[in-house]
Amino acid sequence: MELKQIIRLHHDGMSNRKIAKLLGIGRNTVNAYMQLLEACDRSLSELKELDDHQLQEVFPSHTVGVCSARQFIVLSWKYGNER
Repeated sequence: MELKQIIRLHHDGMSNRKIAKLLGIGRNTVNAYMQLLEACDRSLSELKELDDHQLQEVFPSHTVGVCSARQFIVLSWKYGNER
């Protein structure tokens, strides 16, 4: 799952650019994920320990593990701006 990998790699000190290259996704996609994660009330250390089901509970308006990164970002923007 991309989100879990991004959390783990960033927690381990890898830059967003290197994460994007390693996972074969856009740097801006990684940046968008990181913005969502940083807005969360949990630390990366805490998020790193969560399984897919628990991550879905933390980010309930997103289908973590099911949607693509692009869909995740669109959903995040859409639901974030409706509030």
